[in-house]
Amino acid sequence: MGLANTIACVAAFCFPVLVGIMTNEEQTLEQWNKIFMLCIALIMSSGIIFCVFGSADVQSWNYPENEESDKNHSDEKKIEKPTEVIAQSIDAVVHL
Repeated sequence: MGLANTIACVAAFCFPVLVGIMTNEEQTLEQWNKIFMLCIALIMSSGIIFCVFGSADVQSWNYPENEESDKNHSDEKKIEKPTEVIAQSIDAVVHL
């Protein structure tokens, strides 16, 4: 995903320059038609690359390891219920 995003960002920076070069002093319908076709080609090629090499399978790195999972569960146990926090706050105010 990072590689694909990098390529997309580079294309986003380079494309305005390319449009400027292609339509330097001739902003005709034919020049803009070429730019439009170039955009279509880039979008179609990226879609084809994803269809060939990409997948929608959930990857193994999507799930945390057991140590991190256990750590997160121990942190959750430390969080008090909202009613307990409210009761403690009321007690603190009453004792002032």
